[in-house]
Amino acid sequence: MVGSVFEAQLQSLEKPPPAVRVDELLLIPDDGDSESKPKRVASIQIPLHPIKKAPIPRRVLVVEDNLDTVHSLVSLLRDMGHQVDYAINGYVAIELARQMRPEFVFLDLGLPGVSGFDVCRWVRADPALKAVRVIAITAYAQEEFRTQSKAAGCDLHLIKPVTAGVFEQILAG
Repeated sequence: MVGSVFEAQLQSLEKPPPAVRVDELLLIPDDGDSESKPKRVASIQIPLHPIKKAPIPRRVLVVEDNLDTVHSLVSLLRDMGHQVDYAINGYVAIELARQMRPEFVFLDLGLPGVSGFDVCRWVRADPALKAVRVIAITAYAQEEFRTQSKAAGCDLHLIKPVTAGVFEQILAG
């Protein structure tokens, strides 16, 4: 007989800590110290407890080229009760925005082909999409990228990781 046996020991906790499912890990330098090593952080943190339903369902477009991240975020937002579609590149994002007329776009800036900056400029140039709120969700934390996203027309510039609570607050307003 050929096979493997795996054993695991689980510890019981009186009160489990708030847990998150980690769907993608990014390497981010610690505090700029050349001696420090990069740390790993989740790009989106999803609570393992049930999500409360949004009082007002929104039309949301998620634009993200990492499939694990896009699927996790789409699942989270749908669980909240929102109508969600997604694009994994800028070309598809532009076409979907035309078709679905989202109220909110969660936009990764570092997309292949057409960048997130360009997608945002296109959305802002379309009169039919003037009311759309565009939120950059990116690993680009430097001030120059914040300035570029604002100049492109992003309403907010969020740095990964982003928690479910942040999405709830944005979509409630």
